[in-house]
Amino acid sequence: MIVNSAQYTLAFSGLNLDDLHVRRQVEDALSSYRFTLFALHGAPLEVPRMVGVTRHGHAQIQISNGRVNMRVLFDSAYQNDLLRCFDYVTDKIKEIEATMRQYAPALGESGIMVRYNFQEYDAIRQMQDQIFSWQIQGKLYDIGARFCIVKDKKYFVNIYLDPIHVSVENPFAGKVSVMVDINDRYAEKIMKQPMSQQTNVEILALHRMIAEKKLLPLLQEGRFDDDDE
Repeated sequence: MIVNSAQYTLAFSGLNLDDLHVRRQVEDALSSYRFTLFALHGAPLEVPRMVGVTRHGHAQIQISNGRVNMRVLFDSAYQNDLLRCFDYVTDKIKEIEATMRQYAPALGESGIMVRYNFQEYDAIRQMQDQIFSWQIQGKLYDIGARFCIVKDKKYFVNIYLDPIHVSVENPFAGKVSVMVDINDRYAEKIMKQPMSQQTNVEILALHRMIAEKKLLPLLQEGRFDDDDE
């Protein structure tokens, strides 16, 4: 298993990045990024006002007037070390959350996605043998699976399984890609519980537990146990 990428999103309100002074404050707080600043007055809230990248280009960030989106692509120095990847993502998320808590009057839903590649498993065979009971005639090119569970009456845990479609020379062609997407939308929208200081801590801990304990049984046996049950 290698860690391919991670993404963090955080919604907020009450922060006007069309104001140059406010943008400068946010830029100074997010000191690990180099920003290109641009403001489109009157543009929709989702249009980025700030776009930045870390020194070595591993993490990219976009900030609009209503949402932060940070994406990390792991290189060969990190992708085989799960804990190192999680440490890096945790540091970046802490920096973003601390900044938004300081400058945004209200925070909304938060979500973290991590994608893993499994070079050791053939995607079509694994999903047909362990996930589905379909009997499909012909050469399958694509197949996928998705399920969502509610964890701790707070978090939606979404699991996506897909084949990797790249050039045939790539060792990951036809292998399994698994994306784990965990967010607090259940708490926010259904339970009416706002994001807390522990939200991202709990989401990251849940991500790590799933990566360490749940993904291999899912691929090998078609089984994903919810420990709450």
